[in-house]
Amino acid sequence: MEQVVSEQLAGRRKLEVFNGLSLIPKWNQPGTSGDTGGPSNLPHGTYSWIPGNPGSLNIRPVRRSIGKPWDNYYFYNTIQTETTGAVYFSYEMSVMFPTQKDIDACTAWENEIEVCEAGLAYNMAWQCLLHTAKPAWRLFDLINQKWVQIVSIPSPAPKPGQFMQVLSKFRMDRSAKTVEHLTLAVNGTEYPVESVHGAKLKWSAGTNYTHNAFQLDSDGKGTSYTVQLADVTARRL
Repeated sequence: MEQVVSEQLAGRRKLEVFNGLSLIPKWNQPGTSGDTGGPSNLPHGTYSWIPGNPGSLNIRPVRRSIGKPWDNYYFYNTIQTETTGAVYFSYEMSVMFPTQKDIDACTAWENEIEVCEAGLAYNMAWQCLLHTAKPAWRLFDLINQKWVQIVSIPSPAPKPGQFMQVLSKFRMDRSAKTVEHLTLAVNGTEYPVESVHGAKLKWSAGTNYTHNAFQLDSDGKGTSYTVQLADVTARRL
């Protein structure tokens, strides 16, 4: 029997649930973000967030010069600033675009859990491309700073006013300093992934946190759009 399961059955380990995350009054928004994350000094638009279940986010990006990255929006929330003994993690949320114009104006949606222990970051992120004939689901390789396409998961076809429910599961391995994307479930259908990537030293040795995040990518034309988020929940075991 796996040690985590054995400890749970013995009452020495329990599932921790952080729900109601769409009720957060204010998310951290460090500024404009590129395709692989990180703030920049390029022109950045504005946004408004109305907490609730669902919460509503209105994005007003700026139009960038040709050759510059689009004005994307990265939001994160710090769940904890202490170390955790958890091994398994999941992140769940439902996403809805009220109109077809909102879908057209957003090129991609991303979600993420990141755990940092002594400056070493274990990144658990997914991206969904909304307008592509190619495989739409990509996971993030933090070491090589690139998205990796997962061809086994069907491309979604988001519809105006309908929520898309996504649940992702991960496993941390502190000995190997890796994180594994285990599965991704879309609207209740779960797909195996089992892709392993390394953790990366990002911060000073005294840095510890667990955060949840999401990102919305613009169309590059400065088109405003709205998205709603519901049932945003992080879990760890």
